[in-house]
Amino acid sequence: MQKIVLITSDLSPGGAERVMATLANNFAQRLDIEVHLVCLVQGKLFYTLDSKVILHLPDFYYKRYPKFFAYLKAFFYLRKKLKDINPKSYLSFGGRYNALCILAGLGLKSKSFISDRSRPGISYGRFFNILNRLVYPYAYGIVAQTNRAKQFHLSQFKHDNIKIIGNPIPDFYDSSFPKKNVILNVGRFISSKNQQFLIDVFDEIDTDDWELWFVGDGPFLEKCKKHSDSLKSADKIKFLGNTEDIMAIYNAARIYAFTSTSEGFPNALGEALSAGLACISFDCNAGPSDLIEDGINGFLVKELDKKMFKKRLIDLISEKSTFRIKFTAESQKRIKNFFNEDFISNEYLSFMIIRLYTSRGKCSQ
Repeated sequence: MQKIVLITSDLSPGGAERVMATLANNFAQRLDIEVHLVCLVQGKLFYTLDSKVILHLPDFYYKRYPKFFAYLKAFFYLRKKLKDINPKSYLSFGGRYNALCILAGLGLKSKSFISDRSRPGISYGRFFNILNRLVYPYAYGIVAQTNRAKQFHLSQFKHDNIKIIGNPIPDFYDSSFPKKNVILNVGRFISSKNQQFLIDVFDEIDTDDWELWFVGDGPFLEKCKKHSDSLKSADKIKFLGNTEDIMAIYNAARIYAFTSTSEGFPNALGEALSAGLACISFDCNAGPSDLIEDGINGFLVKELDKKMFKKRLIDLISEKSTFRIKFTAESQKRIKNFFNEDFISNEYLSFMIIRLYTSRGKCSQ
């Protein structure tokens, strides 16, 4: 039986944590794999794990120590776990922990695989930026979420074993929900998400019986609410906050508008595509272009190009538009074929296990 170790900071709510829990649960269903999930810090266990997943939690509280000593404590804790478990390979998520995980496995038989989950080129601080540059080349393999992320890693770390694997996207489509003329945006209200840009575009076009819905919260929420109150379309703009019934929201809407300028992998955009929404998105630094082929299953627009974004949004809300039907069919097909849970999990397994039995070399993907 093959042993695999998955390493994450914790299982608190978050995109990387959700993917790690999904992979652990999927791997655990394989008869020939023993799955260990190691958390480096104490935190909330938000995601449910399969009973076959062996969970390892630290017996120390990370925040009680100065940062450097906490980092060392996590290092020795992880190295002992890797020695005791002796996995064939292990996978780590996160630019603040990947270098630690590589170093913890040096001299052991286990092969290290890592993946940054933030946008390519993001700064983790001077210490981690330098450490990652020095240590990442010693990883056996690197998983890039997008093509642009792969190109960044190639240029920065000159690594020859990089594979592009996106995130697993659940099937959000449910035809039982009645559709409404709604343009949807899901995400935290922070500067890089640019919700106010979308509000202004919506206010400038003749939306007739269309509404604009926002799901999420964050530091810019009240600013956006106040701004929308001053506009002529104020009564058509709805702020729904956070909701546990996000599937119902996706399936009620017809259009998804994505205005983020900074992504690692745009999970919300993927979920909207899965739910069959016609999507329009900024072609930001990483992610949207891996999910959308412009004009085939959605629209990609240059970041902050208000004129073109407005034009494409009008194309989608027009009663005579054929784009919505076309985009819905093509998007669902693409997500089901290339981003379903089993496909993504198999991509990881083939890279982390089967790859070990072949000579290391440049990946074609």
